[in-house]
Order: sequence, then structure tokens, then C-alpha cells
Amino acid sequence: MSNTFTVSVITTKIPHHSFHSGYEQLIKYLPESTEIKFVKRGHATNGLSRLIEVGLRFFTTSRWYQWDGVIADLFSAKILSRKKSIVHYLYGDSSVGLIPYVNGYLPGKLILSIHACPTDFNEVIQFPHLLKNVDGLILLGSNQKEYFESLLIDSPKLHVIPHGVNIEFFTPVATKPENEYLNVLLVGNWRRNFELYGTVIEACESEKMIFHVVTQSFNHHHFRGFRNVKLYSTISDDCLKELYQFSDVLFMALTDAVANNVLLEAAACGLPIICEDIGAVRDYFSDEEIAYFEPNAASQVIDLLKQANKNRTDLFIKRDKALLRVQEYAWQQIAKKTFQFYESVINA
Repeated sequence: MSNTFTVSVITTKIPHHSFHSGYEQLIKYLPESTEIKFVKRGHATNGLSRLIEVGLRFFTTSRWYQWDGVIADLFSAKILSRKKSIVHYLYGDSSVGLIPYVNGYLPGKLILSIHACPTDFNEVIQFPHLLKNVDGLILLGSNQKEYFESLLIDSPKLHVIPHGVNIEFFTPVATKPENEYLNVLLVGNWRRNFELYGTVIEACESEKMIFHVVTQSFNHHHFRGFRNVKLYSTISDDCLKELYQFSDVLFMALTDAVANNVLLEAAACGLPIICEDIGAVRDYFSDEEIAYFEPNAASQVIDLLKQANKNRTDLFIKRDKALLRVQEYAWQQIAKKTFQFYESVINA
């Protein structure tokens, strides 16, 4: 990819993501000339810096602004003062602070990727009108678009580009044994419908099913006392991949969703998926590719799991179609679409 403009990316590492997961994987597939600014997510570590951070937060675009946002603001101002330059915040909704105030006076172009669910926008975004000063917004799901259109942001500035997945790491195995028990995998910490998980697990205690739950230890209390649950936390990347590869079905209960690492990674590993029909999950996979259930429909989930335990053919058919579909979300493809958006913003 040759370019006549410079690209600088501001990113961070989400602690609970594996080394091969997360939106920051995008930078590996952008042009080698891309300048990367890794900023550690977190609050200031000394008193004076903490006072600066707290004081600035009264004026920042994002309510979730922390010390990494201060560093990002300073870096952005320097880069955006140059002509033919782009600054892309990979986690724009949580980190963007003061730079939208001055962006219109600088020759460079500012792009933000937006991850938050629409139900969280009022909590995350403090001054929505400042987003009109941004040159481009990358949305990860179509369900985010209505909010930004309501702000009267120019349509060309809004572009939906899906989240990607590392299909070189997350891969299916050639063969796997058919287990006597149905191994049901649950993965994730954020925006999970833990109440529904508990209802379904309890109802399936007499069935030949084992629920393997990968979540941070602070969520383990939702699953204690169930005989049919195995709990995991802070596991290695290879262990996570093996759970995707050798489980029989992924069960995803969600309270809302835009992009979801777990859905993409499971599909890339050839794991059949049963998912709550909510948010933007249908942007990524259709009914032909994964089995959906209505929100909070415990009985529907239980029936799907029992059916899968008796005959896994239907889920396997969907799995094969999802495995084909997920190739569209390879980071190489997402990087191409992102770079094309850069070009459109520069030429706007």
C-alpha cells in the first residue's frame, strides 16, 4: 500500500484480551510506515498528574478519560499540526479528550473508532457535539449509526467497518473426538447476561452437559454451587484456543453487543455457536451461520442445547457456513477497508 499521507495510530492494550485478540491487532496489518503510539490505559500515578487528569475531565469529550488521554491529546496535537496527516484513535470513545476542540483549526485529520454499545453512549460520551469536529468515525456495528446521525454528523464521516479476527492463530482442528457429554463453552466478562447463564446451567444439571466458563475471577460468584461447571480465569492464549477448538458449542448470552471478539474467534476455530439475538451480532453472522435465540429466552436455549446433545448435525452445518463467513473478518481484509477510509477522509 503506497500512500501520500502519514498515519499515526493511538492504541492501548485491553488487559483481559489475549495476545492475539482485540482491536489493536489492526496495527499489524496497516502499512509499515504507520506510526504507532501505545498508551498504557490507566489513571495518573502521582498527585500532580492526578489533579491535572481530574481537572481536565470536566471538559473532555469522553467521561472515561484517564491519564492515557492526556498523553494522546499531546501526541495528537503534534501530529495533526502537519499537513496530510491522520491520527486514528483505535479506542476513540474511551480515550478522546480535548483534541476535538482544536481539530478544526489543524490541517491534519482525526479519526475515532467507536466500540461502546448504544445503551452506554450517554455514560461514555460527555459532550457529543464535539464529535462533529472529528473528520471520521469508524463504527463497529450498524446499531451505533442512529446515535451519530442524530447528532447531525455528516454521513460521509460515518463508516461501518467490522471488527477483525486473527485467522492465522484461531484455526479449527482437522478432527476432534465426539464426547459423551456436551461441552458447552462460555467466554467473556463484559455485557454478559449472567442471570440467563445461571438459569440455563441450573436447568441442565441433570443433562449430560459440562459448562466450561472462562471469565475473570470477580465473575465466578455467578457460577458457584453448580456441579456441571468448570471455571477458568487468566488462561493462556493456547488454552483459550484449545477450548474453542475442542468444545462442542459456544453459548453466548449478552445484554447488548456491537463487535465481539469471542464470536469471531469461536467461528474461526470451527466451534458451533448459540447466541442471544441482540445488538449488532447479526451484522456479523446470519441465521444460516449461527443459532440465535430471543433475548432472555431460557427455554429456547435449553431446547437448543438438548437438541445439540442428541444430534449435532444442524449446528455443524451452521458451523461450516460461519467458518466461511469469518474469512471476511480476517484482519488483512479489515485493514484494507480501514486504509480505504483513510484515503476517503484525506480526500474529502
